[in-house]
Amino acid sequence: MLFVTMCIAYYSMWLFDKDRIRAVIFGVVYSIFPYHIHLGVVHTVIGEFLAYTFMPLLFVGLYYCLTNKEKWYLLGISWSLILYSHVISAYLTILCVIIISIIYVLTDPQSIKRTIINLSKNAVLVILLSSFILVPFITDFINTGINSPNSETFGFLDTLQNIIGISLINTADSNKSIGILALFTVGWYPVKESRTKEKVMYGLGIFFLLCTSTVIPWQLFNNTIVGKILGVIQFPYRLNTYAGLFLMVTFSLIISRFIHSIANKKARVLFNIGIMIFLIISYYRSLTGLFVKIHTSQGNLLKNNIELTAFIPNDAVIKKEN
Repeated sequence: MLFVTMCIAYYSMWLFDKDRIRAVIFGVVYSIFPYHIHLGVVHTVIGEFLAYTFMPLLFVGLYYCLTNKEKWYLLGISWSLILYSHVISAYLTILCVIIISIIYVLTDPQSIKRTIINLSKNAVLVILLSSFILVPFITDFINTGINSPNSETFGFLDTLQNIIGISLINTADSNKSIGILALFTVGWYPVKESRTKEKVMYGLGIFFLLCTSTVIPWQLFNNTIVGKILGVIQFPYRLNTYAGLFLMVTFSLIISRFIHSIANKKARVLFNIGIMIFLIISYYRSLTGLFVKIHTSQGNLLKNNIELTAFIPNDAVIKKEN
């Protein structure tokens, strides 16, 4: 699935910016983002891991939908794929789509008609593509009395300071780590010189990063109307998916700009090779803790001269003499 994620991320970035170097970089860094590795390799949260794959396609589809470009249908297709993968991720993404669309319309009132038409077409497309799961979900699950965890409270909260500390270690063992590459992106100053869409990506990345921490007073929303709407996510660290997506968009812009600024062709090739080597090392470094656990457990299982614990047969008769 890592390769599939790379391909989809590459294609999405190519649609977004038409820069192949940037698309390659984004495909790699988005795929090896620590939270993604944590979901698939460390914690094996398969549904959310699969949904992560289609996030870039969804947001580039939303971008095309809002800007009235020809590939508006990518939004509906990608959201259907996310829905088939992980219902909570589908719920979160549809909230993001609604909020971003409202903000876009407020900043550009002339786009209201276009936005409504494109979103309506996507809604029809989603119904056609995902009715196989939507209909049973509505008829057989919602309001049928099936018990579920409390969806109006938030748990597993952490401070921004701790999140930064965990991220500096660049480990995938924690579900709160965003990795050292994302931290590097957070402090990027020249974003003000970028196009509006790049500023929006950067701003969304920072926003979702803050939302994963106690900077947002999540506990105040417990058992409130906000809790009823957002409490389905249960754990704010799930927003790392979106923080990773948008921050890696900005990171790919930083690196691609630097590569394009190198005039010497040989130096550019060497820099590209160096970046890829660094990313490979970063990927394996994030999995170091997992590798150590695997080797340790194998060593314990295969260790020679282990004293076997004596056991009593089921039909044995225990007496004072024995």
